[in-house]
Amino acid sequence: MKVLAQVEDDLQPVYRLAQGISQASLVKVIKTAFDQGLDLLIEENLPQSLLDKYKLMSRCQAVRAMHFPKNLAEYKQALRRIKFEELFYFQMQLQTLKSENRVQGSGLILNWSQEKVTAVKESLPFALTPAQEKSLQEILTDMKSDHHMNRLLQGDVGSGKTVVAGLAMFAAVTAGYQAALMVPTEILAEQHFESLQSLFPDLKLALLTGSLKVAEKREVLETIAKGEADLIIGTHALIQDGVDYARLG
Repeated sequence: MKVLAQVEDDLQPVYRLAQGISQASLVKVIKTAFDQGLDLLIEENLPQSLLDKYKLMSRCQAVRAMHFPKNLAEYKQALRRIKFEELFYFQMQLQTLKSENRVQGSGLILNWSQEKVTAVKESLPFALTPAQEKSLQEILTDMKSDHHMNRLLQGDVGSGKTVVAGLAMFAAVTAGYQAALMVPTEILAEQHFESLQSLFPDLKLALLTGSLKVAEKREVLETIAKGEADLIIGTHALIQDGVDYARLG
């Protein structure tokens, strides 16, 4: 179902249709399925304690209300329940992955240089905020452990996420590794390349994007493979076939 359309006082489901099927016929089929007991096949997959705590509909109620809500408020509650379920299981998967990684202890231990990282921080034309410092220290602590790190660095535009990521990348370089930063667009890649170049003028940076000419791309790939690039910034081109890192941290 794509959206809900309001017809007079009733809410009607609007579905994406295959060729030869009308809205009316599809609505009729789905309504018949519910009338014949489809509800009984929809099992609850969240504990009652969560339903009570967050005032959520049952799964059965939510599925029915997504198709045939009594009113807009019920539809919104159904949507809230479905979204909660998706995010809940996504978080469960992340926690499971995190726990497995901690138990396995198969991550790289990056013994970065406290002296060099501190020196670079002190050379910045500004001081890190308490939030930036806290985030950086948590990242750096994880880098010296033997478990995989999965972290989300969240902040508003202009809050200083790039400098935190940059310092973490710099720390990896002090441990003898390369570091890569992947962004969604070429414009962002170029902006981050320039920002990191100004922050770390003594490091060798490489920019890898899909729009590079063949000769330029070959040169960048050779630089990366030989370990001559400390920081590599780019788009999804960073993870395509043919990109070989000398020692990616």
